[in-house]
Amino acid sequence: MGKLYNSRVRKGWTENYTQIYNDLINKKKSGLSIEARMLLIIVLSFKNGWDIHWDYFEKEQGFAKGRRLKALKELKEKGYCIVHKYKPSKSWQHDYYFFGYPLLQKERKDIIQKIKGGTYSEDK
Repeated sequence: MGKLYNSRVRKGWTENYTQIYNDLINKKKSGLSIEARMLLIIVLSFKNGWDIHWDYFEKEQGFAKGRRLKALKELKEKGYCIVHKYKPSKSWQHDYYFFGYPLLQKERKDIIQKIKGGTYSEDK
C-alpha cells in the first residue's frame, strides 16, 4: 500500500449550495455553540426574503423550541442577528437579519438606522 496523503474533496457546485466563512464553522473563532452555528448555517442557506417559519426548525431540523430560542439569543448577543420588531396593525411583526460574521458596533448602528418603519427593538 502506498503513502497516504492529506487530500481534500471539492465539489464543483454551481447552484443550490451555500458559501460560509470557515471562521463560522470553527467554535474558537466564532465563539458560538454548535446549536447557534447550526441554526445560523441553516438560515444562511435560505434565499434572501425567505419567511421564517420557526416550526420548520422544530419539525424538519429537529431544533426543539428551547434549543432554538437559546441559539437565537446567542446569535443576537454575539452580533450575528438583528431583530426588527414592529407593530403595523394589531399584532407584532418580527424581521430577522442574519449575518455570516459578527457585526461590529458601528455596523449594527448603521444597519439599525437603515431599518424603516415601526419601533426598533433588539428584542433581547
